[in-house]
Amino acid sequence: CLFIGIAIKSGVIPFHKWLTHAHPAAPSPVSALMSGMMISTALYALVRVLTRFYETDISWGYVMLVFGCLTAVLGVMYALKEQDLKGLLAYSSIDNTGVVLIGLSLWVIFGSYGQLDIATMALVGAIFHSVSHGIFKGLLFLTAGSVCQAAHTRNIDELGGILVRMPSTGLLFFIGILSISAIPPFSGFIGELLIYQALIGGLMSLDPYAQVVMIIALALFGLTGALTVTTFVKAFGLTFLALPRSSGAEN
Repeated sequence: CLFIGIAIKSGVIPFHKWLTHAHPAAPSPVSALMSGMMISTALYALVRVLTRFYETDISWGYVMLVFGCLTAVLGVMYALKEQDLKGLLAYSSIDNTGVVLIGLSLWVIFGSYGQLDIATMALVGAIFHSVSHGIFKGLLFLTAGSVCQAAHTRNIDELGGILVRMPSTGLLFFIGILSISAIPPFSGFIGELLIYQALIGGLMSLDPYAQVVMIIALALFGLTGALTVTTFVKAFGLTFLALPRSSGAEN
């Protein structure tokens, strides 16, 4: 019951529908606060549950790993097809919730196998990524809000050419994109790298069935990263580059 409550608050799929309606509808500073801090608060509660409330069971780790992979992959797929700029950022928050959840699940699984160093690496990666997500997602929502307010539209298809008209906003948005796409040396890279290292480093210490699960999780984690880059190349290219596609963007 605690996990379901935390999953609803943090937008874990299939409990995510409220998030994609609430975050884009709020004023952009509030969207930044909701996406950057509210989600992390729920994930912090999950860390406290796993580290202080109960002695964890390995089955919890596998349940969380399934929800984490599902949330990460489907969240970024929804973001990729989204044409609402703030809606795209809301869906990418769901994707990053999945990434953090994968890290926390690895802490439970490897801890149950006695691999405490690798488990700690996964936990640190999850917490670091949660904090860094709050920073770069706040930056992305604030800069996207500036674009939407200036162009009077949130539809990516009606934007274009914004970089010439708002260069500082475009530069800050691009920095946020580099971080959320896990490009080194930005903060999004560090948290995901620690989770990757935990997945790969602990692989040989598991039984064969668990190894198969970890290989599948590793493949889905890599797919999530590739789709995230694709999503934000699209977001930046269609919003800031080329020529304006509406009078609002042009003026």
